[in-house]
Amino acid sequence: MSGLTLTVTAAESHRIGANGESLEQAIRAHIGRSMEDYGTRKAAWNRDVGFETESGHLSFTVSQESLHGVSLVEYLVDLALGMREPLTIQSASMKDVRFGIAASRPLVELPEGVLDLMPEPVGKVEVGLKCGTACAWRMMDLFCPVGLAAVMEPSDLKYRLTSRFMEFMIRDSTLSFSLTVPEFNAQENLRELRELASMVLLFEESAGSRERMDFTLTLEGRILLQAGLEIPARLPPELVELATVIRDVWKVAKHLDIHDRVNMSLAELISQKEQLTTFLSLIEPARGAITVRFSNDRVIRTRGRQVCLPIGMRVSLGNFQGTLVSSLWGRLKRTDIEIGDEIGYELVRPQHRIERSFASRDSEPTPTLAELVHAVADAYDSVECLILPQYAMG
Repeated sequence: MSGLTLTVTAAESHRIGANGESLEQAIRAHIGRSMEDYGTRKAAWNRDVGFETESGHLSFTVSQESLHGVSLVEYLVDLALGMREPLTIQSASMKDVRFGIAASRPLVELPEGVLDLMPEPVGKVEVGLKCGTACAWRMMDLFCPVGLAAVMEPSDLKYRLTSRFMEFMIRDSTLSFSLTVPEFNAQENLRELRELASMVLLFEESAGSRERMDFTLTLEGRILLQAGLEIPARLPPELVELATVIRDVWKVAKHLDIHDRVNMSLAELISQKEQLTTFLSLIEPARGAITVRFSNDRVIRTRGRQVCLPIGMRVSLGNFQGTLVSSLWGRLKRTDIEIGDEIGYELVRPQHRIERSFASRDSEPTPTLAELVHAVADAYDSVECLILPQYAMG
């Protein structure tokens, strides 16, 4: 500010009335007739005199032990990203700063304490992953070390992307990820579990095919980053199995139109793995032959003839029960399978019909599977219907 002066004069004539109208007149008088000229004058004043961008200067000392083997800058960056505990400091002082000049005396002096940087996401970004024809998308929180530009080198910069069960870390040209599996008995939203499962299955496909996964980071329609992600090893089999069960549950819940209302635990999912697989196979039947077993005298009169096999299934989906009643139609063909007095028969190239499917809350009264299956058999009384206990009792 050398060579510049600022003169302030005040007199009785400058006093304004204690009302809004007088204040408005005084402001307009200072601005002048042209708002553009006022803006030009103010910008020139700021350019010549300057304006403050800092509020204070913090000095502190730390021990090497408190940094846990990393540099101070890296610790601060990780702290800003929410990846470190508050930093223990041995002493600190804060000095007031005006126009880049620190005051000679500190405002505050502390013999010891902790330094913490409160991590806040700077926004939501869309993360896309693609391997072959399979892809998955997820909205994630973006964290970056805001306010540390003055102490960082470009190589120190990190970005952290987080969601409910997944995290990505970007640094230089390196992209890493981690997954978090929820507690086994904790109630979780099925949609969030499905997003975790889709990522797990995509990672497993990439690792199994040894194909790089395409990673895309998008903010408000603008692509911020595109990179390749290599999955170094196959995921644990139990994690892949869990993801497969979650995917099947999602398909079942979506068929019943309750996919956005289901909350359930992983323990509930795993305990019904076989039932869910069968339920899904009736929603999405595979072409081919289905093998069933009957006592010989039951089937002898229907062999080679068109038969109907009513099937009822019920699964638990959180506070809901999903019920499906379907029928399989085809001709029976004897196989070489014999267990006790039962002989295996194939229902060759069966036709499949979904007779009824619905979801009900646990508290709602619903017909039993036996009632539903026998109702189907009654509806097709002109055709031989074979009712199997395992598909009529749940």
